[in-house]
Amino acid sequence: MVISLFALSVLWTSVVMAQATDKPVTLATILKAAGVPLTADQDKKLKDIDITQGRAAFQGINAMFTDKQTEALKAALGSRPGRNNGPETPRYINQLIILEKAACPLTDKQVAALKALPNETGANQKVMDLLNDKQKEAYQKAFPPRQ
Repeated sequence: MVISLFALSVLWTSVVMAQATDKPVTLATILKAAGVPLTADQDKKLKDIDITQGRAAFQGINAMFTDKQTEALKAALGSRPGRNNGPETPRYINQLIILEKAACPLTDKQVAALKALPNETGANQKVMDLLNDKQKEAYQKAFPPRQ
């Protein structure tokens, strides 16, 4: 049963990856395509994020999006359970922002592969395996590995 589920997951990921492209994906492109583009204020807030602050830079990031924008982001990126009984939030939004700011954005193929990953604790290595060298470097600058 487990092997069958794994094989089905691999097959589904392969189909999704075959349909995806290497086109860059940004918050702005996701939201524009969904008909709920970033406002000038949101765009400024995103540009002002200092990713060298690590996790602190992203506190409250999800609160800046409207309900429609949040739904569009969850549709594009998948969702994860909220923390401390909070609402579901888009997955991989921090990675998307970090890599966009580092001028090495995720691609459609990478987003499809990320979205297909199981929503489980400790999946960071699986995420890192999907990134290219420049993306890994940018991500590790923002979130250095714990020693």
